[in-house]
Amino acid sequence: MANRLQHLRGSEAEHSTFTGAKGEISLVTDTSANRIPTGEVRVHDGTTAGGLPLALGTTSKPLTNNIVLGSGVGINFNNYGSEDSNSATTVGNNLLDDYEIGSWTPTVIGTSSAGSGTYLAQNGRYTKIGNVVTATAYLNWTAHTGSGNMKFAGLPFTVLNAHNVFYSVSFGLVRNVTLTASNLMTGYAVFNQTTIDVEQYPIGGGNSTPVALDTSAEIMYTITYFSND
Repeated sequence: MANRLQHLRGSEAEHSTFTGAKGEISLVTDTSANRIPTGEVRVHDGTTAGGLPLALGTTSKPLTNNIVLGSGVGINFNNYGSEDSNSATTVGNNLLDDYEIGSWTPTVIGTSSAGSGTYLAQNGRYTKIGNVVTATAYLNWTAHTGSGNMKFAGLPFTVLNAHNVFYSVSFGLVRNVTLTASNLMTGYAVFNQTTIDVEQYPIGGGNSTPVALDTSAEIMYTITYFSND
């Protein structure tokens, strides 16, 4: 018969009065007669009553340190395929390997000559979950050396390199931008770039036209897009 290793086990109350030897491992169980393990593991140091928990955390005993994953490693939601048998979706990846928040520096440039602006404000924030990026920008410039049509640049991550897939911009403020009468400004991210194209459309419908680069203006916008990273 093969050998079988069993660790010490006991309830929370029993652990509270137990001090294990250095390196000793024990399992926390429920209080039933069968002492079913709860999934919490304790390692002992010879002095701490109850030992030190190694579980991933519970409601009553949450983790007190960060979980650190190596580069390229993440949480694999191993549910390949769609739950809906009638769905036409195709699952390409179930690995969540990135979460970050940070700042970035948005800019406005010209399409003929990029130039540079004199900014009163040039603020950007972003959140990235997997390859989904949500970025916000606030720009206020009082002079600009560029020429041509207006374009925004400096997105924190390169837009996914997929043709005919576009990501719309939501403008919260468009101030002192010269537009054709009864037109609204719109924008979209360009694939495999870190830039946003800007256009204007008649309110009643019709063809779009470019928006000329203004030497001074104030803009707020938000965009959510897929990245290459």
